[in-house]
Amino acid sequence: MALYDWNKDGKKDLVDDFIEYQIYKRSTSGKDYTPRTSGGISTFGAIVASVGGLFLACGILALLGMTELPVIITVILWIICSAVLAVWFDNNNF
Repeated sequence: MALYDWNKDGKKDLVDDFIEYQIYKRSTSGKDYTPRTSGGISTFGAIVASVGGLFLACGILALLGMTELPVIITVILWIICSAVLAVWFDNNNF
């Protein structure tokens, strides 16, 4: 059953079914069609990157001896460290 009245005759009939089938067939065949693949970082990887980024940021600040910093600096460093970890996890299919 066609989802759209392609020939605009006021009813969804066999002609509309045929037109819709041809559209579907053309859009899914040939060299231009590539099925979507799942990609990107997993949910577990995102969580590990977020938590690991926090520990990494705190570790960097501790190594540099910076204990009296505004919170916004720590948050910015946390975001940067988490992003770096997330990219690394994504590149290594984690």
